[in-house]
Amino acid sequence: MRQRTPAVKQARIRVNIPCELSVANSTAMDTVRITKKETATRQLDGAIQLLFAGADIVAVHTLAGAGSKIASDLIELEQSEKSWDPNTQEVSAPIQRSYFQLMHATQAILKHADVDPDNAHEFEISDTFALLATSVFNIAKLTGGLTTPQAVYQIWYAACNLDALGESFEHHAVVKDVVGDLSKRTISYQLAVGRRELQEAMQDAV
Repeated sequence: MRQRTPAVKQARIRVNIPCELSVANSTAMDTVRITKKETATRQLDGAIQLLFAGADIVAVHTLAGAGSKIASDLIELEQSEKSWDPNTQEVSAPIQRSYFQLMHATQAILKHADVDPDNAHEFEISDTFALLATSVFNIAKLTGGLTTPQAVYQIWYAACNLDALGESFEHHAVVKDVVGDLSKRTISYQLAVGRRELQEAMQDAV
């Protein structure tokens, strides 16, 4: 096992960066130009990669929520008839929470503290999964395709809900063959499968 030197163990480094540095030394190479669609795509891809990497679910939900809001706004403006938000609302109706509470309350809580600085909030990990799934469907309608992380997430999410989808689901056999039925597995097992599938897909995409 590699040993750290005393200098590394004891070092405490403080770096003071002048506020004007970012402006004074800025060049054209530092500039990022990005469209709303690209923003949502990259936010959702980042959230999926973080999720399968085992990152903090709060960080995942925050990033997924940001991408979800942009995707929902864009598809309502461009092609509202193709939005998956109403579909999710219908599916979610039987459980005793409104669509807004299910899909958007948590992201609203996580992005500000101006009106409720002392409030605690509870949400289920399945809410994050559902938020990502709806957002992936929406962004696919906008861009006309799926990125590798989004494609992996879509089939993984179906595998996690295969029991509820039932055998009438048109892709039931394909999902079961490729990923397996994950509907009765623990979340940790489901995420491990997602991580494996994403790693393999990313390697194949290179």
